[in-house]
Formats: sequence, C-alpha cells, structure tokens
Amino acid sequence: MRAGAFVGLCFCLTFAGIGGDAQTPDRKDQPVWTLEFVQAKPEMLGLALSYLDKHWMRERAEAKRLGAVVAYHRIREALQMTPNGKAGDQNSIVLLTEYRNFAAYSARENLYAKINAGLPAGTAGVIEMPREELFWILETRLFVESPDESSSGLKLLAQR
Repeated sequence: MRAGAFVGLCFCLTFAGIGGDAQTPDRKDQPVWTLEFVQAKPEMLGLALSYLDKHWMRERAEAKRLGAVVAYHRIREALQMTPNGKAGDQNSIVLLTEYRNFAAYSARENLYAKINAGLPAGTAGVIEMPREELFWILETRLFVESPDESSSGLKLLAQR
C-alpha cells in the first residue's frame, strides 16, 4: 500500500515539474534526477548490493568525476519492527542519480559504456552473476526541478 502511494506521489511530482509558461526561465541547464526502483530477488540481497557496488556505484563515481553526474545514492528501505509486526521491505532499493543537465542525462548510456570499457573486467573474490539473476528493475522515473515561486519573473514595483 505504501509503495503504491509513493509511486503515485512520484507520478504526480513528475507532472508538477514538467509544466511551464512564458515567464519560466529556460530549463536546459537545470539538473535532472532519475529514480530507479529495484527489487532484489529472494535470497539475493547481498549479491545484488555487491553487483550495484561494482557496477552502478563505480559508473556514477566516474561520471561524477567527469562532471556529468552531480550526486548519486543507493537507498534501501528500512525494515521497521513493531510490537504488532513489521513494516517495510528490506529487499527494496532506490537508485537516485542527479545529472548536471538534460544533455548529460541524454548522453548517459554512451558515457557509461565508455566508463565500463575502461574498468577492470573482474575483481578477485567477487562472485560474478548477471544482473537479471539478482534483481528486478521495477520502474525508472525522470524528474526535473520545479521552479521556485519567487522566480516567476514578477517584481513588486510599488506598495501602498
């Protein structure tokens, strides 16, 4: 239920951030964010997190060094234990990436391919498994910043 409400909120925020008018400044240089909702397969959480460390986190770290990515976070849902039971799904992961602008977001696939080509192929002691065996990507969303109300272009010239 809460996951559905969260996805619904994200859906609404997507449309709130896309609108614009003649007084809205050009947004081509504003940051954009992606949210990827990931579900680790049963008994695969540890391996899924290791995979994300080796691939997703390293790609984002290098993209940040190159200036395409501003920030990135891998967030797990907290499992809350209460006297009446437990809430949350410990296998639920959200991957958040803030790109410098829409152009950086649009070029991400080529950038990550170049980054992966330059990374070492294997890591000693790490079990290599295909991503498809470790987790599902449930949904990916793209967000833009909603303009601040004070930047509407209107200016108070006089007051009585």
